[in-house]
Amino acid sequence: MSGETQFNSISGYSLGNTYTIIIDPIGNVYANNLSVNGNSNFGSGTMSGNGYGLHNINGGNVTGAVANATYSVSAGTSGTVTTNAQPNITSVGTLSNLVISGNVTANVLLSESVVGNRANISLGAVSNTVVIDQFLASDYRVAKYVIKAGGDLGFQGIETLLVHDSINSNITIYGSITTTGNEIVTLTSSVTAGTVQLSATALSANITINVTSIYVTD
Repeated sequence: MSGETQFNSISGYSLGNTYTIIIDPIGNVYANNLSVNGNSNFGSGTMSGNGYGLHNINGGNVTGAVANATYSVSAGTSGTVTTNAQPNITSVGTLSNLVISGNVTANVLLSESVVGNRANISLGAVSNTVVIDQFLASDYRVAKYVIKAGGDLGFQGIETLLVHDSINSNITIYGSITTTGNEIVTLTSSVTAGTVQLSATALSANITINVTSIYVTD
């Protein structure tokens, strides 16, 4: 078919126990209702309208309500798409919320801000030094940290900046407050094998640390 083709309704035909409809238009297909229990194949055109009982959608563009789109992508609750691992996920328009249960690994991560959070880092015994955050020197030039430390001697809140030149790193603590007047951790930084590390040393027992970090590229 060429040009535009309009239907009030389209129903698939039966081949054994399988219902199949194949449309390969050059133009567009418009249907008020498209009901298929098997596979739907569309060519280079566009199908608009509502589809019901769609098992597979191949090619073309689909707009409207689609009950299920397989290839490991299925519709969950209204307004939610649940997907297994995909090489690319593209949202046309604004993606208001993206929830990922595991880790995110990306060659390029673009955001208005890159923020990290780490919680319940244990420093162990007094005088122990533990790396509480680290990142590749090639990824970021500056980091800002807000740190909560809590232990047997009370709590401490720290705000600090870190900058590095890929060989050495420097930090400045421009805000520190405690509940007792005495520090319970000290901070140091270093660059080791291309990785920038922020470390904390325990000045009292049973210290745990929470860290919120903001990273800035060159």
